Amino acid sequence: MFNQYLAPFRLSLLTLALTGCAVGPDYQKAESLPVSQQELPNWQLENQYFSPDASIAEQEWRSFYQDEHLQGLIEKALNKNIDLRIASERVYRAQTGLIQRDADYSPQLAMNFDADREKTSAALTSDPKVDNEFKWTGYVTWELDLWGKLRRAKDAAIADLQATQADFYAAKISLIAQVADLYYQIQDTQHQIWLTQNNITAREKSKRIAELRHKQGVISGLDVSQSNVELVQEKLKLPALHNRLNSQMYQLSILLDQSPKKLNIPSRTEISLKNKGIPVGLPSTLLKRRPDIIASERKLYAATSNIGVAKADYFPNISLIGEVGAKSLEFDTLLDNAEYWEIGADIRMPIFNWGATKANVDNKRSEYREAILNYRKSIFTAFRETAEAIENVHKNQVEFVLKKELLAATNEYLRIARLRYDNGVVSYLDVLDAQRSQAQSQQDFSAAAQALQSSYVNLYKALGGGWNAEAFNLSIEAETHVEDKPVDMAIEDDSTHLISQNQPEDLLKRQISE
Repeated sequence: MFNQYLAPFRLSLLTLALTGCAVGPDYQKAESLPVSQQELPNWQLENQYFSPDASIAEQEWRSFYQDEHLQGLIEKALNKNIDLRIASERVYRAQTGLIQRDADYSPQLAMNFDADREKTSAALTSDPKVDNEFKWTGYVTWELDLWGKLRRAKDAAIADLQATQADFYAAKISLIAQVADLYYQIQDTQHQIWLTQNNITAREKSKRIAELRHKQGVISGLDVSQSNVELVQEKLKLPALHNRLNSQMYQLSILLDQSPKKLNIPSRTEISLKNKGIPVGLPSTLLKRRPDIIASERKLYAATSNIGVAKADYFPNISLIGEVGAKSLEFDTLLDNAEYWEIGADIRMPIFNWGATKANVDNKRSEYREAILNYRKSIFTAFRETAEAIENVHKNQVEFVLKKELLAATNEYLRIARLRYDNGVVSYLDVLDAQRSQAQSQQDFSAAAQALQSSYVNLYKALGGGWNAEAFNLSIEAETHVEDKPVDMAIEDDSTHLISQNQPEDLLKRQISE
């Protein structure tokens, strides 16, 4: 009698014991850089900007972009940009996918109602008749996760969601950088147009003076012709500049999802960019800050879990099933002593499917190896982009300072040339040459300022600045419960043609058992 009451508990304990296992490899997060220090080029390790100091990427984007008008444009882009909204829809779909995987753990309930009318064939009986049958049935099915298939699928869904979220943040960082870069480009083009218009006014004034002095016989007609040539050449710059400005306005309007006619970009104020070191942190911080690297690592986690999902198809799939309902030949008596019930188990065991299961497992292993390579590629891409961004900042800082000095020199050159011309020491051609040099140095200095501003934008983007990476990484660890322990360096033989010893992905290798 006592054993009769223990039987259900024994079944429950057996079910819990069986569900404790899971086929396929366990994902173990690499405890350090997936790139050895020996593999990093000297330009990564010896760069003066790499230091233990806090990186500029730690700044929130509003602190980095302090122009209030630019902040307003970025806010508008974050609210209305189409590409960012598309990325948010992908996050939403990944969230619904995770809900679906969660639902697989629970018993599935369904109900069905059937009403049939059947006439017996006269060829089969001497008393053919018409029969009615009414039936309603409630179904309960519960798949036992004996081999961890459902858990692996949920792990993959969680990792896919996290990767999609990281992709969303990557799109957000890229959008902010695009808006800021176009903002600085538009300001530069507007400034170039203003400089050109001022130069045109100056050329027109010089031409009138030249014509007056020619009438007085002071200078020859050659000087008048030369002044006219300089005037026309300056006017020719305007159409291209206006075309460039319109193109930049259209690009920015697309990012903001609004008409370019509504854009009102203020003129650039005085540029004061000092030549100073920009702290970018250590190379290893890129792994935890760059959202594209985080997304690649999460996709690797999902690919690892999907191997277990595929390998579970080698084993029996056991589901508990139950039915309860009522059957009757008359609708009026359907609920009157017509109930029935059924309980049992459904066991499906693959016997022979022409290698389909093995092919699926091999396919998931290939996706896993591809994910390893993509992870490695994303890391080296991040290092390259950061190094290039740092070098561009340094180069543009030097050019900015030199072109500022050049502008001061050409301003002085033009002042002296005009003074000597007024005193009859030099010809008007010398004044035109000084004007030409001064106008070109003005435009070069404006372009240098824009290039330096854009290089700061690119560096901030390359470092993965503008989002709370630390909180996101903590949420990943909390959701996935990843163990922080050394990684098994072994990997199955069929992948050694892609991965050899002493390569960056060695720290990501997993033992995939048969």
